[in-house]
Amino acid sequence: MAAIAALPLGGCEGTSIGNPPGATGAQIQLGLQGRVVGASARGGALPDAGVVGGEESSPVVLDEVWLAFGDASLLAAGHCGADGGQPPGDDVGAFAAELVSGRVLPARPVWSRPADEGYCQLRTRLDGASAAVAGAPAGLEGVTLFARGKRLDGVPLEARVALPAEVARGSEAAAFSLGSGAVGMVLVFDFDDWFLPEPLAAAAVEGGRILIDSTHNAPIAASISAAVPPSARLFRDDDRDGRHDEAAEREELGY
Repeated sequence: MAAIAALPLGGCEGTSIGNPPGATGAQIQLGLQGRVVGASARGGALPDAGVVGGEESSPVVLDEVWLAFGDASLLAAGHCGADGGQPPGDDVGAFAAELVSGRVLPARPVWSRPADEGYCQLRTRLDGASAAVAGAPAGLEGVTLFARGKRLDGVPLEARVALPAEVARGSEAAAFSLGSGAVGMVLVFDFDDWFLPEPLAAAAVEGGRILIDSTHNAPIAASISAAVPPSARLFRDDDRDGRHDEAAEREELGY
């Protein structure tokens, strides 16, 4: 499998949406980013190029990758079973994330919870039909994923994909604790399986660019739609910078 190159990840501080942080207990902040699996990151940043599966080329260079989220819930242990349901007031509402820079609009989700509570799942809903998030790009309107970049041969690429789906990391059998005070998690999407070399090489080029949506290169759009939800991984974010440090923050949560 070929790797995917992306621009370096920049820092981004956010304020709470959903439940406001309290004076006691745990204030849990969620960061979001994309990564290239197996590639060496520099200081926690996304690599300019990566090597996966022994291949030293990249099918696409990504400039920006946006996902629209309808909501997100952090479920306490005991609420992830079939009859557990969702704790009332847990939904943080709609937000959008740019996975290359780590930017989140209107801000990174924050939950205020009792100290040392146990958790079994982070559950998010990918939904472009949600109310538009202020500041999100026009390309994200009406869809769930909007990406811009170029194929390795320099042909510009733009993808607009609707993928209403749920992303869930965790289970009742793998409860985890985050501790107390200000703590962090980061939801990381692995780009490797989103844009595959063979379909991109055969993609139709119209007007000097590759369009990927429901009517242009539709099989590639369908492949991306299927690949996004299972590509998510949840990690502890010890320094709360909203990014995954592959060298230091290796604990995967809720697997």
